[in-house]
This record gives sequence, C-alpha cells and structure tokens, in this order.
Amino acid sequence: GRQRFPLRAMTMLRDLLSDSTSPVDSYSDFVDPRHAPLLRGIIVILLLGSAALIALVLGSSGEQAWRLYPAIGIGVLGLAVWGIHRWQGSIPAVRALVIGGWILATVTAFFGEGVRTPILMIYSVILIFSGWVLGTRTCALLFLASALAVIAMTASQSMGWTVPARPASSGVVVVAHLLILLLSFIMTLYLVRLFRERYDTERRLGEEIRQHLDSVERRERQQRALLDNFPFMVWLKDAEGRFIIANAATARLMRAESASALIGKTDEDFYPAEIAAQF
Repeated sequence: GRQRFPLRAMTMLRDLLSDSTSPVDSYSDFVDPRHAPLLRGIIVILLLGSAALIALVLGSSGEQAWRLYPAIGIGVLGLAVWGIHRWQGSIPAVRALVIGGWILATVTAFFGEGVRTPILMIYSVILIFSGWVLGTRTCALLFLASALAVIAMTASQSMGWTVPARPASSGVVVVAHLLILLLSFIMTLYLVRLFRERYDTERRLGEEIRQHLDSVERRERQQRALLDNFPFMVWLKDAEGRFIIANAATARLMRAESASALIGKTDEDFYPAEIAAQF
C-alpha cells in the first residue's frame, strides 16, 4: 500500500495539472453582473489599503522607504483590475486579480521580510478562490508556485543571499492584516453567494425533473390501465418484430406471465417458428 501511495499521488497531481477546464469559462454565471458589486468592493479595498499604507510609510520616520513600492503596487493592482473590468469584462478582471495579487505578494515577501511577512497569508485565500472560480489546474499551479516561492525565500535568507528587512511598524502590520482580512471576507462572500445561487438552481432543476418524471409515470400508469382493460389485443412492435407495447389480452394469447414480460421479445420467444411466422 505504501508503494502505491506515491503513484496515486502523482496520478492525482497529473490529473489536476491536465484539467484545463475552467469553471469561469464553462459557467458564465460564476462571474456575471450580479457579482460586480463584490468585485468593485475588492477594488475599493485595494485602493484604500494602498492609500493607508502609503500614508503610514510617509508619516513614519522609522519606516524603510522600500515599503512604498508594495504599497503603491497594491494601488496599481486595484487600478489595473478596475480598468480590465471596465473595458474587458469581469472574467479577465478576476484572473488579473488572482494572478496579479499572487505576484505582488510574492515579490513583496521575497524582497522584504521573507516568509515572516503577513502578506503571505493571502496565499491561502488566493488558492481557495482560484480553485473555485478558475479551476483545479490554476489552483494546482499556484500551489506549486507558492510552495517553490516559500522554499526559495527560506533558502535565500538562510544562505545569506538576501537579508530580511527590518520588521514593519505596528501600524503597517495592522493595516496589512486588515487588508488581508477584508479581502478574505469579500472573496468568501463571493464564493458563498456563488454556491447558494448554484445550489438553488440545481435544486430547482431537480424539483422540475422530479415533477416531470412523476407526471410521466402517472401517464404511463393511466395508459397501462386503459390498455389492460381493453378486451381485445393491443400491441406495438419495432421493425425487428420486438414488442414495444402490449396489453394483458396480448400477454394471455402469448402465454406470458404479464404484459411487461413481452417487452423486447418476439413471437418466436413464445411459439415455435412455424406458428410465430403466421402472426
């Protein structure tokens, strides 16, 4: 069993990477105008968070100047997602948000505090959101890229190739945590709303199918009762002579147990060929 586990794991990973289907492409209702307010909420949070971080860095003499770059980057990401959403639509905007957010978090961590920076908490949110909306392949690729990025940051700092930046001030850390929490909150609302809409749709379709099947079964019972009460024979055969429909009178003549026992059979299943040929 232990020998087969790595093989199963590799097979599962290969299937994930080969699954190029994207829910957001297969089901356009994953991102539609009804979800635009949530997407705009994410953009507003990015812009406000960027402004707050820039103000804190500029207003604190103890902060390192390089922290302006990721703060500005958050604002640039928000503006880019807004522009893409306005001119290209919601689906490209969601992709830009996920991929751009991952790149921004990775670059900020690599040239900043490394794996100790709070911004890396956004990795988990991005993975969950991308798996639901962009598909398992995107999620798997981002997971592998995130794992490699964390390993590279740790190795780079351990070997002295990069020197971790001095920890940020409490104000910057608080704003960073609040920014990540707000983004996580909005993305979770997005997924919950999406799940409820999909669940309600599936439940409604399931109820309609059940009602349709009940109606079909009721009509079949009525037709069966009507056919079986005819005193004369009623039947229908296909081009090969197999019974499709038959009533009780036909079953008695064919010496079958019931009318349903005739379905799919021919006269030769009940009579010798020379007699069946006369039917």
